Amino acid sequence: MVLMNNRIHEMKQKFLNAPVSLCIERAKYYTEVYKDNENLHPSIRAAKALEKTLKNMSIFIEDDDQIVGYRTSKKLGIIIPIERGETNTIFRLALPNQGKNPFYHISKRDKKTLLKELIPYWDGKTVIDKKMKLFKENNLFYNGKLSIWKFLKAFGLSHLKHLVGIGGGVLNIRAILKGARYIRQALLANSPNGTSTVLDDQGHLIGGHNNLVKSGFGELKERALEILRLNKNIRMATNGGTMSISSIRKRNVEQKVDKDNRFSKNTGSEDNNAFLEAVIICCDAAAHFINRFAELAKNKAEKEKDNKRAKELRQISDICKNIAYGKPNNFREAVQLVWFNEIIGNISHGTGVILSLGRPDQYLYPFYKSDIESGLITDDEALEILEELLIKSGSNLLGLPSMGTGEAKDFGSDHIALAVGGVDKEGNDATNDLSYLFLKAYEDIKGTTVSFSVRLSPNKSSREWIERAIETYLKTSGVALYNDEIIIKALERNGVSLKDARDYSIVGCVEPAPQGNAFPITAGNAVGLCTLFEMLLNNGESILGGGLPDLKKFDSKSFNSFEELFEKFKQLIRLGISHAVKCSNLKDKIYAENFPNPFISMTLEGCLENALDMTQGGAKYNYNTLSSDGFATIANSLISLKKVVFEEREISLPKMIKILNSNFKNHEKLRIKLKNKVPKYGNDNDYADAIAQELMDIYCDEINKHSCYRTPGQFRPCLFTAGTHVFTGLLKAATPDGRKAGKPVSNSLSPSNNTERNGPTAVFNSVAKLCTEKMGSGMSLNMRLLSSLLRDEERRKKIIDLILGYFQLGGMHVQFNVLDHDTLKDAKLHPENYQDLVVRVSGYNAYFVNLDEGLQNDIMDRIEFESI
Repeated sequence: MVLMNNRIHEMKQKFLNAPVSLCIERAKYYTEVYKDNENLHPSIRAAKALEKTLKNMSIFIEDDDQIVGYRTSKKLGIIIPIERGETNTIFRLALPNQGKNPFYHISKRDKKTLLKELIPYWDGKTVIDKKMKLFKENNLFYNGKLSIWKFLKAFGLSHLKHLVGIGGGVLNIRAILKGARYIRQALLANSPNGTSTVLDDQGHLIGGHNNLVKSGFGELKERALEILRLNKNIRMATNGGTMSISSIRKRNVEQKVDKDNRFSKNTGSEDNNAFLEAVIICCDAAAHFINRFAELAKNKAEKEKDNKRAKELRQISDICKNIAYGKPNNFREAVQLVWFNEIIGNISHGTGVILSLGRPDQYLYPFYKSDIESGLITDDEALEILEELLIKSGSNLLGLPSMGTGEAKDFGSDHIALAVGGVDKEGNDATNDLSYLFLKAYEDIKGTTVSFSVRLSPNKSSREWIERAIETYLKTSGVALYNDEIIIKALERNGVSLKDARDYSIVGCVEPAPQGNAFPITAGNAVGLCTLFEMLLNNGESILGGGLPDLKKFDSKSFNSFEELFEKFKQLIRLGISHAVKCSNLKDKIYAENFPNPFISMTLEGCLENALDMTQGGAKYNYNTLSSDGFATIANSLISLKKVVFEEREISLPKMIKILNSNFKNHEKLRIKLKNKVPKYGNDNDYADAIAQELMDIYCDEINKHSCYRTPGQFRPCLFTAGTHVFTGLLKAATPDGRKAGKPVSNSLSPSNNTERNGPTAVFNSVAKLCTEKMGSGMSLNMRLLSSLLRDEERRKKIIDLILGYFQLGGMHVQFNVLDHDTLKDAKLHPENYQDLVVRVSGYNAYFVNLDEGLQNDIMDRIEFESI
């Protein structure tokens, strides 16, 4: 089999070197439709906005494209989800203040249209605006004052400047002062009390690609038409043209519909019929969009002088004609249909949809197998198609402000995930030739920002498959390993049937979810464990003044025992989770009533049958998620308090609090002891791990108790940080584990950096003691290994045995960065030589040279294990 060919190599380099551009086309067409149709049903309005965008947006086919279609009018473009509001704030502040080397490339004309015409229309109408209104009505804002002076005392002026990007980054002091009102609104809408994070996006699911390749858009349209005809022929119980109130109430009771959720499964209601009409519009819009590419490819073929390229263009045209409404007939058509579904789904939701590809080695395999057997395609040709798919999947950009993400640079990947390998619905090993080909494709292109997941079953996967997955680390970091047994159990805990649980895939960074039949919203909402812990030691308030509206003040210095202190912390966790749930459910109510998504919904099992949008509970499975960061930081801090304050009584609690608030000033000896001498989670120490387990239990059990807006459905916990642990640390005071103010907190479920002193086996044993199957939305364990450990065959076999042992003990996930410290150090100094150096950050992939220095340092600070 050939290595990556020149076409694929050049394609990747073009993406790496392309400027990051803002495309205003979606914002323009969505604004026009919403402005002209304010009285239309939200489902119809969303469909018409997508329809106008797909009919009018600029399309192009590059000379090296065999898979066609881009999300924007630019090769590397950012979609502006103008109806949500968060990017409106970013661009209002950033665009007028860009210097000679702008992060966002945009023409003066487009900038003026965006800032003067499009964004102003949405004032008062966005998700942010509606969140602010509902949060206020439900008394979810904390009334404490933002204490900049307390923050300055704990951190210093230079730290504050770094935090807001003064002297570097997108924002400067002028922009911050001028946009103070918008900054305040964005901060309050995303974190109404300082303990909850509720971002404005929703999304985070696995697209119904597996369903679409079996039906095509034409069959979806026919199904919607048939259900709509049946609804309109229902004998009406009242002259008003609706079912009787008693009938609707009866069905609502049977379905346990929440009193705050007005939407019911198919009763022939206005909402149901509007959804079906919207689906029909979306199917036609998608088909028209695809046919535009068929026509463009045909026209380019007629003008093409190179015979080989002309033949390719004619083939592209034929493929697009066939799949505009029809089912795919071969591997190329199936991949192209999946890609169209992916990019249209991204356009429909906008940046932040995090639409996973699911298990492409499973739903594409019948097409691949048939084409190979008939001689229609070779393995090398199929490999080239997969390499192009992966490169383009890794080019989905998410526009971020320096202030909002701290150390995550000013743009990043809107993570597209996929999973290969694992068991099938019957529990048998489903790994096939296409699974191996996907690994080869990922290895050849040296990874991308695609979240590439490998499913392993300790009892069913072949040794050959596991060895092949580990071998990819010799070429690139990036693949993450998942334990089928534990994840399937976790999903069954969440009410997923055994067959559907076995068919899971990964969303975004590390989040397991059923494939093609669920709206799990696996990220975007969080509860701040670090903030709650800071409140525990600060009389119920954080350093910056955040708190919980209904929390009674208490004296943090008055705890007489560790048990009393821990019980108070558990109370704060319960309250914090309750508030995060309320905020998140109100956001989901806004989406259901104002911003449904009929396009993505129509591909998910359940939505057409129930005639209900995914935002309204139409999918077969419905969930929401709360995440957090700093787990090990908090666990280790609790361990320190128990050991040093309450058992050894080396220092009183009031004095410890005073020292922490001074950032260990004049107490460096104590800090070193707390950091190096006190037991730490991640070292297979039962004393430390027992406290970590107790913390895990209260966190998971409390989240699992709560119902999401789309009932019946529940909240699921997860622990991964997506790089936010560095930004969280910037805002947090010193902690009893010896961490200084402003330094990163721990990432995901990983031990704190440089505390894992007993090797990888001890780390695995500590993590496996936690009941990870309670974390239905996943967890991340990040580790660094010396590359020499994998180059030696015997050592590589030992690592595989170690991973399998960890999975047998109950571990859910692990991912490695196999990069020497010297390589990372040189990449910081000479980024031009390492453009495609991929690392795992905290559940997701990123190009190392694109990360902010804070995240680069955090990755380099992780212990590099030299032995096992």
